[in-house]
Amino acid sequence: MYKMSYVCFPYFPSPPSSHNHLILTHSLPLLPSIENRKDSLNNFLHRPIISDVAWHLFWIVRIVLCPLAGVALLLNLLVKLCTGGFITRYEAPQGRAVLITGCDSGFGHMLALQLVEKGWKVYAGCLTSQGMEALQSKAAGSAGIMVAVLMDVTKQADIDRVIKKIGDECPEKLFALVNNAGIGWGGLVDWLSMDEFRAMMEVNFFALATMCKACLPLLKESRGRVVNVTSVAGIFHGMPFTSAYAASKHGTCGVV
Repeated sequence: MYKMSYVCFPYFPSPPSSHNHLILTHSLPLLPSIENRKDSLNNFLHRPIISDVAWHLFWIVRIVLCPLAGVALLLNLLVKLCTGGFITRYEAPQGRAVLITGCDSGFGHMLALQLVEKGWKVYAGCLTSQGMEALQSKAAGSAGIMVAVLMDVTKQADIDRVIKKIGDECPEKLFALVNNAGIGWGGLVDWLSMDEFRAMMEVNFFALATMCKACLPLLKESRGRVVNVTSVAGIFHGMPFTSAYAASKHGTCGVV
């Protein structure tokens, strides 16, 4: 009985001690950690021969693809010339409406007057009552209808009120939204306060995105369009004295 117990003991060993555990652990091959793998890959990619090969491949691909891109652009130009792609299509008003923001002055003011002269129904968003009165007086006797509305594009309540008015008065007839409202101040970063940074982002970017989302249901019904008025400051980088304004216009260019 004791002998059988002694013989069976090696086949059912007790849990290993800490010493045995350390020996077992070190006897297994160590797997490389993620950081070690990153370091190894980084060292490999930064070898001189690898850098030289990558640099030459970059220029070879660029030299080959640039002419191909030029040929593609030329073919696209020829197709548009043959199919009339550059001919501006005239859209007749036919009782349809256009919503324009920022019509107190500037581009929005001029666009609203030109469209109403061509027979469009124009909902002109103005920030002040003086701007509304000026538009209404100038548009008197035009072929279209001028509807000047008081609207602060940074206030959701004003946007909802105007959109509801358009939906009630001309359902399925909102042909276009022109996001023209915008503000801007020049200055270096340390000249402008954070309130001025936030104000430009609020009007130039967030209000534009909000207007798009609010008008999309009506525009989808009429198969209409959105026109976002932006700036070259949203295209070029590092324009002096336009830090906050350029940041807001870069955001505007990204809203598609």
